[in-house]
Amino acid sequence: MINIFKRKLKTDRQMEIEDIKKDIKECEFLLSRNDIIFNMAVDEKLIESKIYEREALLHQYDYLVTQLREKQKEAVTVE
Repeated sequence: MINIFKRKLKTDRQMEIEDIKKDIKECEFLLSRNDIIFNMAVDEKLIESKIYEREALLHQYDYLVTQLREKQKEAVTVE
């Protein structure tokens, strides 16, 4: 009975890890798109908005990487 419970937790953790990895990939894509638009922008307001957007994306990326590390650490300690 306990082994079944551990397997279920491991599966849930692995799904969470995969979801976080997808979110990180999406964030990386958005950062790349932000860089492209920033480099092509000439309007000061657009440039400023892309700077703020980049900062927000970098904070989101940092948060996701931290979450991924924590979930991976949890997955290793359970095994």
